[in-house]
Amino acid sequence: MSTSDIEVETWMRGYHIYRDIWKNIDRDQEVFLKKQPNNQFDKNAIGGYVKFLNPEDDTILTEIGHLPRNFSRALKKITGEEVFGFKCRVADKNAVRASGLNGLQIRVIINITLTKKKIMMLRKQLVKLSDCCLIL
Repeated sequence: MSTSDIEVETWMRGYHIYRDIWKNIDRDQEVFLKKQPNNQFDKNAIGGYVKFLNPEDDTILTEIGHLPRNFSRALKKITGEEVFGFKCRVADKNAVRASGLNGLQIRVIINITLTKKKIMMLRKQLVKLSDCCLIL
């Protein structure tokens, strides 16, 4: 089965909760995406996590926020469980107010590799979500 890639710019939300952590995030830092099916606010939630060293030099994953709800729903609809293989990085460490979204966000870029058919389906979904993502 042949695969294809799509690169999408979107937002990591949650400044009001994670603002102290966001101060320590660097541009181009890798973000690990993890589905959160038990999230009390959104069963489709996808959380973002970064690696930090604690004082004992142990690497720990620290939650930094969530992808926008509509974006997460579109990903789940098309990809199912494949979200763990996506590559995500911080595009800009400065918190900004995104058009159409409440609160402050940081920009992230996600590289998604799927079958060509699923990439086409995902493109169609994401075009409808121009308020929370941009196909690059």
